[in-house]
Amino acid sequence: MVQSDLSNPTHSSIVICPITSHLVDAPLFRLPISPSRENGLKTESQIMVDKITAVRREHIAKKIGRIHEAEAASLDRALAIWLEIGQPR
Repeated sequence: MVQSDLSNPTHSSIVICPITSHLVDAPLFRLPISPSRENGLKTESQIMVDKITAVRREHIAKKIGRIHEAEAASLDRALAIWLEIGQPR
């Protein structure tokens, strides 16, 4: 989930960046993430910043884990670039 913690927990949708184990060479928009106990992944994966989407809350079965603070900072930077947030036009 990439939306703010301030969002209404009863809102019907949440914003996510999917994660895939199909690795491609796109370092700005496919962020590598290694499996760990904290994130619950079983194989090398990538966060797909270029596939940001909203899904209905009831389609999320359970939380499998959490990314580290450094990975979250990289995700924030990649989202800012992808969405052109704070970028001059």
